[in-house]
Amino acid sequence: MISLEKAKELILAQVKEEMPSEDCDISSAWLRTLACDIYADLDVPGIDNSAMDGYAVKKDDLKEASRQHPVRLRLIGEIAAGADNEQNLQSGEAISIMTGAAIPPGADSVTPIEHTDLEGDYVNFYLEPKSGEHIRLAGDDISRGKRVLNKGAQLSAAHIGLLAACGKRKVPVIKQPLVGIIATGDELTEPGAPLKTNRIYNSNSYSLIAQTMSAGAKPVYLGIASDNKEGLAGIINKSRDCQILLTSGGVSMGKYDLVQEALCSLGFRRIFWKVAIKPGMPTLFGLWENRLVFGLPGNPVASMVTFEHFIRPLIYKMLGRKDTTDVFVQAIATEDIKNKPGRRKYLRVQLEYKKGNYYASATGAQGSGMLSSMLGADGLMIIPENVEYIMAGQEVKVRLLCKTVTGGGGII
Repeated sequence: MISLEKAKELILAQVKEEMPSEDCDISSAWLRTLACDIYADLDVPGIDNSAMDGYAVKKDDLKEASRQHPVRLRLIGEIAAGADNEQNLQSGEAISIMTGAAIPPGADSVTPIEHTDLEGDYVNFYLEPKSGEHIRLAGDDISRGKRVLNKGAQLSAAHIGLLAACGKRKVPVIKQPLVGIIATGDELTEPGAPLKTNRIYNSNSYSLIAQTMSAGAKPVYLGIASDNKEGLAGIINKSRDCQILLTSGGVSMGKYDLVQEALCSLGFRRIFWKVAIKPGMPTLFGLWENRLVFGLPGNPVASMVTFEHFIRPLIYKMLGRKDTTDVFVQAIATEDIKNKPGRRKYLRVQLEYKKGNYYASATGAQGSGMLSSMLGADGLMIIPENVEYIMAGQEVKVRLLCKTVTGGGGII
């Protein structure tokens, strides 16, 4: 049995280079990983434009304008967003302007429409503007030549909007590793099918599919393998196009735990089996031809937690991402916790930030089969191997599962 740190070291050492790159349309680039830095080819916005519906004016024309002493200017035209403009504003004049429309030559401010009244060909102004008020200058957001995104960024909705604003229709991204996912066990039934007596629905595969997608890889679901060596070997053989293979269940020491035997019959080389953690102890890892193969525990929580410990950082490294290391926070336990020493325990907790401290509370019963304990889990409280008891109020270390930790975040 090896430590979690040694297991991660052995896994990540197998990645010698990142995946190749490809071009991707921005409409399908969500959660993809950038293959290079992105620079702006133009200013955003490209022109000085109005931030409000109102009137383009000269500031000096409206000195001391107020409700008691309105200033009257002649209206000479209108500029809509996207329209060409040939009007040059002179003193004593105003031009009606819409949000996003180009600021006309001669104007140095925009007065919102709510601070005015229109009377025929004239506008009454009730507010003295500041110079440049409500004008968005060209390049205010992004200037031409600026690096706007870094290589290795996982593309969010904001990233994709920014790419579109810069005129980028295609973006170079790292190819997604294909992750084969196999559930094992004669007791499993696919969701949606009638459930026979003594059977359970296959939840692990669908949790792993979602986690794989959130990590930026592409899941390839291969189905449920029965509890016999030949059936296992047959379905494992379907993963030959994948860079990573995940099986769940069948890796412990029971009579029908045949995953390792089936893999070995195909030429699998084991690197480790069993990690000194709870949940997740019977995790198996090794190489089969050019694939990285994991035998994950069958208990739903253990399957999800071992993905976070081992497969997510592996995918990140294959994608060239920088955030392959775990993120921790110090927190205060809100309750007494008893522990059986021997293995490092990871307790599912919800975090709340109050008065400068994080507070960690268990999400409920902590059995490895209790999938509901993952709901709202912001992190995993670490209980060291030699600790028997944690008291309420004691400071603890929490390994984050999600980016938002104000309570109820859940796995990303």
